[in-house]
Amino acid sequence: MIPGNITRENILKAIEKIDIEGTPKNRQSKTYDLVYNDRYYSPKYVISLACKFANDAELQPFQFGGGNEANGFLHKHGFEVIPHKHETKVNHIDFTAPTTASLNIVTITLQSDSSISNNKVGRFELLKTIVDRFSTSHVILFPGGFFDIPRQKQKAIQAISDKIRDHLQSISSEAVVCVGIDCDHGKDQLAMSVSRDGTLAIGRKFNPTKNEKGYIRSADSFNATEMGFSRIFDVLGEKFYLAVCYDGFGIRQCDISNPGVNAVLVLVHGFYERGTGLSGDVDFARKGFAGASQHWSCPVFGTAVFFDRAIPENWPTGVLWRNMDQSVKNFKYSDNQLKWNQREQIKGKREIALCYSYSLNIENKNEFHGI
Repeated sequence: MIPGNITRENILKAIEKIDIEGTPKNRQSKTYDLVYNDRYYSPKYVISLACKFANDAELQPFQFGGGNEANGFLHKHGFEVIPHKHETKVNHIDFTAPTTASLNIVTITLQSDSSISNNKVGRFELLKTIVDRFSTSHVILFPGGFFDIPRQKQKAIQAISDKIRDHLQSISSEAVVCVGIDCDHGKDQLAMSVSRDGTLAIGRKFNPTKNEKGYIRSADSFNATEMGFSRIFDVLGEKFYLAVCYDGFGIRQCDISNPGVNAVLVLVHGFYERGTGLSGDVDFARKGFAGASQHWSCPVFGTAVFFDRAIPENWPTGVLWRNMDQSVKNFKYSDNQLKWNQREQIKGKREIALCYSYSLNIENKNEFHGI
């Protein structure tokens, strides 16, 4: 029997929790779906979680009935329940393979401790866990400086690429993994994309900050090759551009013409506690992501590491903003035309990864949306 003290607010909290954590495989519904904000949820699992918010204890599935009992309870609280007939349920933990008409991009944002080296936090193990989880996606984007090596050597970079390639082969994944690699204490800042066939693209930062000029070894131009590779790669006919951190700003600031790409991937290094001078997450979203999206008229996806601070709830890892009549100073998060369709948190050895999934309808170029 369903406790009568469960409120609509409890149900909404349960839905919010599912949006973040997903639905376990053994609690997915095959009969009915609760529909809320164009998303689908297992009615019984929603009620089970809602009971936890109301009574500090999750209601077990054997303690109440599905069908008339569960659906009637939800109807009474103003929710719509329909017969289950949907193939794709993006808020479930088991990620359904995308249709042939869509291309899926997953952004990986990290919450980390600045006192530890990225070589000592199990970065490759975290990468494998995330890639395993999103193995049916097409592009998986990690932050800048995700890996760090003493100096730039082709052999060392190739070794990272080979490890990623071998893992993709071992799980039969066709995903393209994009990672940032810093060398020689950040003097070399690279972005690399890898598939099961090996390295696809490598890009070096071309737009250093004022403090970096004279310190880092920057690329000669926005489209210079690196180790013989272009920084543009192709997935299902869509062209992606690798931008290293402040390169996202450089697209607009340097008035660069779009070289024929359909999306930009910005691998940002990190943000620190607000007020420290290195906390410009808002500027990156507005002047970096929105500015590049406006200038090249395409979606921009970005990731970063948030050091010693929580990842802001609304920080956009995907931006589409093509308003050519306004300054980027006027961009607000609410103006963003790009919406994620799944959010999930994954814990690593010493870090937390917040993963957002986006979907591109490749039958209509540049139309990104939730499935």
